[in-house]
Amino acid sequence: MEALQLSIPKNSVKEVVRLFKLDDVPSDSELELLVRIKSKKLRVREFNNYISLLDSFYGRLYRDGIYAYGHREYSQLIISEIQNGSIEVIIKEAITRIISPPGLVIVFLLMKYLPNITATIKNLAESYKFYEEASVLREERKNRKRLREALKQDEQLQKLEPIHLEKIINLLYALYAKETKRLPCAIKTAKDKIEYLKINVVRKK
Repeated sequence: MEALQLSIPKNSVKEVVRLFKLDDVPSDSELELLVRIKSKKLRVREFNNYISLLDSFYGRLYRDGIYAYGHREYSQLIISEIQNGSIEVIIKEAITRIISPPGLVIVFLLMKYLPNITATIKNLAESYKFYEEASVLREERKNRKRLREALKQDEQLQKLEPIHLEKIINLLYALYAKETKRLPCAIKTAKDKIEYLKINVVRKK
């Protein structure tokens, strides 16, 4: 993981994994992330940006960092299946991999709650350096509030203790802030095109 740049609240992530009932999964199983996308008038760039963002989030949670992830094909996510109709992207990950299941669960939350943040986060780093700090801080508080409210309403996270909730919000926000270029388009795609996201456990075939 990007230990020097990204603080991973391991205990809080473990709690999330436990609430998703993924803390005691058989080793002969796989995690399956399903993303169903409306195919009508879906632009290639739009689809590519959204999937690339998902993959980048996953890479940033990789133990040795995103650059190592980019050079290790055996560690990279693979789309195992794309079904017809509305496009259903199925990404499978062996339970034995380095960041599974915590990594895929956090990626699931990041993609699920994209519609709850605003694209103005893209100016976060620059604004802290210059004159927009006050307005960015206000927007950051709004984004965090929206995330907090959404996570509290999530049935699988309702029993998450407040201290863990805040640490997960911090983690999600830190990851969003690292993807400034892809966020605006991905947020629009999440709002307009994504029908649902699911995470399942399935037996290896």
